[in-house]
Amino acid sequence: MPNMISYEELHQRVTELHKRVLNRTQIERKVVWERVLCDPFINILPAGFALFNEDFVLLKCNRVYADFIPRHTPYTAEKALGMSHFDYKPGSEEFSAPWFRHVRDSGQSETSYDFQLRVLRDGQYVLSYWDVHLSPIIDETGRLAGSIMCCIDVTARHSVKKILEEKEERLTASERSLADMKAALRVLLALREEDKSRLEEQLLTNLEQRLCPWIETLKRTRLDGEQKTCVEMIESNLINLTPLFPRNISSRVFRLTPTEMQVAQLVKLGMTSKEIASVLAVSKECVDFHRNNLRKKLGLNKQKTSLRNHLWSVLAS
Repeated sequence: MPNMISYEELHQRVTELHKRVLNRTQIERKVVWERVLCDPFINILPAGFALFNEDFVLLKCNRVYADFIPRHTPYTAEKALGMSHFDYKPGSEEFSAPWFRHVRDSGQSETSYDFQLRVLRDGQYVLSYWDVHLSPIIDETGRLAGSIMCCIDVTARHSVKKILEEKEERLTASERSLADMKAALRVLLALREEDKSRLEEQLLTNLEQRLCPWIETLKRTRLDGEQKTCVEMIESNLINLTPLFPRNISSRVFRLTPTEMQVAQLVKLGMTSKEIASVLAVSKECVDFHRNNLRKKLGLNKQKTSLRNHLWSVLAS
């Protein structure tokens, strides 16, 4: 079994071989290639070599190229000899001929990697991929005498490459999707934290504004032992509860005293100063004093804004 060599080594050998042929005289070139294709060495290389005339009629090929023909065309190698490249590869002319003719007419060698070959077999196109080196052959008069082609079937490599590219695309899409999910999750978590902070703030504000002042008032009344114990337990539990919540409560900027909070709550209920004084067991003047302080702390001392309406807009309900 022939020893397998790398593509790089194959490319180097083909290049050296091509240079040796080109170093011969013009008249020898076509003859040399015909002799080279008969050399057993050429059959060791895992590459197909084919010699064409100026119209791309197949004149001679090595064993590897001969094996390529029945695998990729409807013909055997014997039948393909003497046929045009585009005839024994039916359906390929539309896709292959422009490049083949360009190389022939330019007089310059070219290599095409992952060249797509479309051959019509059994009524449908069969695709294969090739690395193809095509070189014109010039005779002693400087006229075109034909072309020499070296080709390697890279269909398997192309398939693996395509699979890897598809996997990479899926991986990239998955990474983008994961990034989008993380971004959405961060937004949801931020909203959750915002809602949590808002609820905590509202609860703590309600405790401090609506309960604590009344507990202080209740403590100042005449309570028997059992009632006093209950009030102390309520106060103790509230104290233990409030450290669980953040302290940056927006309503604290007003720095209201417990008595001011009591007055504010009663004003919100629509009670007059006289009615509030009766509830809190203080004088009307005392209530008016606290009402004035509320207006100052809320920035209403020089405005005609209703204190009650303003309290509804700034204090927790």
